[in-house]
Amino acid sequence: MRVDVLPSSRHVRIVLGGVTIANTPRPQLLLESWLPIRYYIPEQDVHMELLELTETTSQPDPFCQDFHARQEVS
Repeated sequence: MRVDVLPSSRHVRIVLGGVTIANTPRPQLLLESWLPIRYYIPEQDVHMELLELTETTSQPDPFCQDFHARQEVS
């Protein structure tokens, strides 16, 4: 399996229920064989106060964490 992380010049904005959750001009693209492209967004470009850490995850990983939008956002 091949894994590449590349800087992107694309601007990524994540909006839920009309509320901007994240907005970044510098996402990282994660490219893995057989999987769709995923975007990694720098934490400083995410409104962390709108998110909560999940209690469960399908694959624990020390390098990334899974979050859900807080109930009041969705």
